Amino acid sequence: YPNIRKIVRSTLSYQLSASRTVRITFAAGNALVSGRQNAAPGQSTVDWPGAAFWRPLATAFPAAKVILTVRDAESWYDSVYRTIFRMFGYGPPDARVAEARRIVPGLDVFTAFHRQMIWDGFFAGRFADRDYAMRVYEEHNAAVIREVAADRLLVIAPDAGWEPLCEFLRVPVPDEPYPHLNDPERFWARVAARVSETR
Repeated sequence: YPNIRKIVRSTLSYQLSASRTVRITFAAGNALVSGRQNAAPGQSTVDWPGAAFWRPLATAFPAAKVILTVRDAESWYDSVYRTIFRMFGYGPPDARVAEARRIVPGLDVFTAFHRQMIWDGFFAGRFADRDYAMRVYEEHNAAVIREVAADRLLVIAPDAGWEPLCEFLRVPVPDEPYPHLNDPERFWARVAARVSETR
């Protein structure tokens, strides 16, 4: 996690390619995106921290396509609460988390980044309040749908498969199974594997 210390200090440099860096500086809930505008086709950001900066990134890259993955707010909350909130947030005590934080180098800094940006920032320190967190999630999705032009936005369920995604991106459908990486069992298996390889 070599760039995480920079993130916690409020500046993120995204290395999109050998010749393309986007610098994002954030303070008081605002972000400023700067960098050369010659991003090569196929360059992208996924999940956090990019999701926090969807507005300035969409403005900085007006030809970029935006993919919004949505699911039922209750199942989304349950999954996040059982995985990343427990691992990188303020979830209930968990022996797996304690062991990983003790053994994996840099995990303390990565956790501090998640807490600052996601749990204390995006969710205003209230993710444990289920109704509040689900409302923030739904409001975020609604804002993306409302503000991103329909011709550059794909709203898709996590289990939709390759076809709608590849059609939207105008690329061939891969000859491999569609990935499903965010279920809790696979999440904790990846954590256990990381702990094992670090020992």
